Amino acid sequence: ISGSGIMYSPGDVLMVQPSNRFDLVDDFLSLLQLDPTKQFYLQSNDPDVTVPSLLPKPCTVRYAVEHYFDIAGMPRRYFFELLAFFASSELEKEKLREFASTEGQEELFSYCYRPRRTTLEVLEDFPGVGQVVPFEYLFDLIGPIQPRAFSIASSLMAHKDEVQLLVAVVHYKTKLHRPRQGLCSSWLARLRPDQGAVTVPVWVRKGTIRFPKSPRTPVIMVGPGTGCAPFRSFIQERVANNVSANVLFYGCRCESKDFFCRGEWLPLVKIGQLQLFTAFSRDQIRLQEALL
Repeated sequence: ISGSGIMYSPGDVLMVQPSNRFDLVDDFLSLLQLDPTKQFYLQSNDPDVTVPSLLPKPCTVRYAVEHYFDIAGMPRRYFFELLAFFASSELEKEKLREFASTEGQEELFSYCYRPRRTTLEVLEDFPGVGQVVPFEYLFDLIGPIQPRAFSIASSLMAHKDEVQLLVAVVHYKTKLHRPRQGLCSSWLARLRPDQGAVTVPVWVRKGTIRFPKSPRTPVIMVGPGTGCAPFRSFIQERVANNVSANVLFYGCRCESKDFFCRGEWLPLVKIGQLQLFTAFSRDQIRLQEALL
């Protein structure tokens, strides 16, 4: 973050603005038969609605699909209602109207929300209507990609010009063809700074955790499986100020898989700058099963 002017304190949150996967963008453009190189200017026709600042002027269709439209998110109920308006197939129109109706909410939940079906996957299930939706209506049909919030896991006093995060990459399978992936975590994992300059849109937001301002105040931190990022940030800050009255209770599932800061915290324990108490829930279950 050198030269960015970004400043933060322990307990603050980093907002990250992710983008869609390239393969999903290509599938979306192909499905809706959109020209990715076509340029457009977006203007508001409602004085109460502002034009998204994320979009450049002019903007290409590909840029909007990659960086703005949340094609990997689950569609809202209004999505099905508006999609039904453009459907020419009576079969598709009837099904979409059912999903948009009050009576069809249970079926909509089973079809879309329980398996976490994405906007792109719904459009793939209704291919006839996707190709006739005018491009300008996509801004009403599909919501924007929302920024993700991560507790900052570092201190500027320990890592000048850096902001560090502790991110679990979300990836799991359902009955659907495509594995479910966390949009932001998988996007961050795909970045390759070793192959060239990488820009990540971020900004800092004040967090809800408030640590003592006086270094003389002893601190007990408790993270029973809720994450350790803000505590790591605060411990780094305290150690950089040579403050040793730090006590951390840390819980996770497995010591071998989830004890992320072990190599950093155990040396602090040895030199007396940290008291660390751990609990590993899955390891305890295995121990109890072994005893039985």
